[in-house]
Amino acid sequence: MFAELVINIEAALTGTYHYHIPGDLEPVLRVGHLVEVEFGRRLAQGIIVGFYDSSPVADTKPVVAMIETDPVVTKWQIDLAFWLSNYYLAPVN
Repeated sequence: MFAELVINIEAALTGTYHYHIPGDLEPVLRVGHLVEVEFGRRLAQGIIVGFYDSSPVADTKPVVAMIETDPVVTKWQIDLAFWLSNYYLAPVN
């Protein structure tokens, strides 16, 4: 299974990124969870905005860890962020 994430770093990013989910995290991760991932040569935080059976990218990195046990944002907040992004032509990151 793959997760689509919005990555939180200091640089301006314009899209979402796909990571594969390790077997031990698969049953507990949900949309809105804050996770830690390898982004470039460093660790970064990201919020899961969706799950998929396949990835548009051939090679994906794994989700390293779940930071919070409960989701930090709700599905409707994520939907609102994407609507605002589309309406105002601004990235969600």
